[in-house]
Amino acid sequence: MKRWLPLLWIPIIAVTGRILADRLGSIEFDDVIGQLWLQPRSAVAGALACSAGIYLLVGTYEGIALRLATGRHRFLLPLRTALIANPIGRAVGMAVVSGGTLRY
Repeated sequence: MKRWLPLLWIPIIAVTGRILADRLGSIEFDDVIGQLWLQPRSAVAGALACSAGIYLLVGTYEGIALRLATGRHRFLLPLRTALIANPIGRAVGMAVVSGGTLRY
């Protein structure tokens, strides 16, 4: 049983993929783009800046946690993990499952 435990991620990825596919199937991307063009450019630029800022902060937090937990001083690995885990956790609604399984 213990050697099969690492394969536990396969059904988690399958369920996550199914949920994301259902969510993406319900989005009309032409409507989204149309709504974005109706917004003031400053509002869109501000939203993009806030999004970039939050991912930078989460990546920094992940880097600090990695350094404290393992002693490794890396920047890109925690940033990449933050960029992957947070959107999946928010889209699927299971941040504990997606974030916890994608960590290092």
